[in-house]
Amino acid sequence: MPQLTRIPSDIWHRIFLYLAESVGTSGPPSTIIPMVLVNRWMHSILCICSAGNSHLYANIFDDYFDSRSPRLRLGYSRTTSSARAAELVNRFSSMARIRQGDIHYDGNLITQDVFRCFFMLLESDWKNAKLLMGYARLRDFTYRLAISQFGDNDDDSHLQSDALRACLLWVLWMISSNGSLIFEDEPLAIRLQDGVLPYAISAWLFNDYPPLRNPYPSDVGTYSESRTTTGSQSFYSIPMFSHLVTFVIPPISPVAILSFCARADACLLRYSHNADPSNSHPGNESIDRARRVLSSSVAGLEEFSSHTSSHTDPSYRPSNQFQDDWARLQCTFQTSGGPSETGASAINTRRLITLLSGIWEGRIEHPNYSQYMALRDSQRPSPSAYESLFMTSLPLLFHLTIFYSSSAEESLRLNLEGDGILNAWFPPDYEVEINYMRSGELRIWDRAENKMARYSPFVPELGLAEDEKIDDVIIIGNSTANDTRYIGRVRLSDGLIVLLRDPIQTGRELLRGYIHHSDVFVGRWRTAASPADADNWEGPFVLGHRDELPRTS
Repeated sequence: MPQLTRIPSDIWHRIFLYLAESVGTSGPPSTIIPMVLVNRWMHSILCICSAGNSHLYANIFDDYFDSRSPRLRLGYSRTTSSARAAELVNRFSSMARIRQGDIHYDGNLITQDVFRCFFMLLESDWKNAKLLMGYARLRDFTYRLAISQFGDNDDDSHLQSDALRACLLWVLWMISSNGSLIFEDEPLAIRLQDGVLPYAISAWLFNDYPPLRNPYPSDVGTYSESRTTTGSQSFYSIPMFSHLVTFVIPPISPVAILSFCARADACLLRYSHNADPSNSHPGNESIDRARRVLSSSVAGLEEFSSHTSSHTDPSYRPSNQFQDDWARLQCTFQTSGGPSETGASAINTRRLITLLSGIWEGRIEHPNYSQYMALRDSQRPSPSAYESLFMTSLPLLFHLTIFYSSSAEESLRLNLEGDGILNAWFPPDYEVEINYMRSGELRIWDRAENKMARYSPFVPELGLAEDEKIDDVIIIGNSTANDTRYIGRVRLSDGLIVLLRDPIQTGRELLRGYIHHSDVFVGRWRTAASPADADNWEGPFVLGHRDELPRTS
């Protein structure tokens, strides 16, 4: 004992950290336990329960987990040494429970663990995903839990949406790759596909991001909160970095659409003679389309074990593509007047319009009209109604051109009356003109106000000036599938995209949704934009960003 105390505690701290790092970062630092238990004095200078030792465990947290994104998103005041030490314990406790493989432990605890995994993936710059996929065995746990939640729908659990189911589907999506879906066990894939179909079709039953932050009217009529099965349970609180943080529960419908469409494509590819998850399949448009629908965040999962990355840009951070997803989960609630423990960050408008510009390709699902209207007439459709539902999948290809206004005086007024979002917030009587003689300027004539709104074209190659202000964004979309034009708007507060077929003589059709993970545009289409209480036909769509138009021979 006297000999040990003669050595400065700083030396013991260095030895302690060396032992913690000596086993690598593939699991908890178990090598430090014997050192902490040598005697009471050693325990006092090394134990996590001592406030003076928080910096030791904060360093271990930084070695094992990605700390860049939490610091940027929550702020440095929320991610202090003591906060990171507390989060270290919470994360390894959650991963240890998941690693055991039991999917029937305490319901509140399992929801918290899945929610924590969801946010770890949103923050992942390789380290988090490596621990979750390796040490925690998240893939096996998630599949078995998903089957228990979605694979055996009955009258009691059918069409229930809560924090567990929503985050579970998002986690399952985020850890999926092309190969994992193509070579997924076929009975398992069918059960999951059938299980998520009701959530993809009956989107009117579930809450979307609550429209609390923005000045625009929310979706009305058939999409009121009274029609949802989630009730008022729109938020979830979880201990995070020693604070109780409240987030919006991620909506379940978008990820259900992604999961259903990706597995439908993978089912077609499963019987390919040359199916290989490592092949790029050049020239196969079906496979290319399926790859674009998949999340790119897990493209490097196979590289985690080798501690290498194929990305040539050393500044590439996978967590950057989830920045807008994170902002929607926290800043929507931040301005509602309720409590929030997070430093809210708004949607990056510059980044959003850069992502939007270009070619988007994917698919649109058309459910049988009579079957769909029967579902709409039922507050709680039975599982058998979805089993017999017939859907037609059609290709969808858009070229989106972005226009923006830097001045509120030159922007088109928001139509805050009537159906609002169902008319893309456009005035009831307007005329669109693109002046190609003046650098492609977009002009919209508001006849009711007798005012001309002017928008400048966004050129991706030139970008925007750093001091350029964006007051409003207009989208002109040309669909090569049906040779029609769409005009739309972006809700700058949360990134909601609304596209309306133009002119109205071609038939009213609306597409609305969000860009998730920076590369997937997913949402719902609607045949009649207005009025809200009309019997409107709806279905899901999903689009992936592509670099160039497909070549035709």
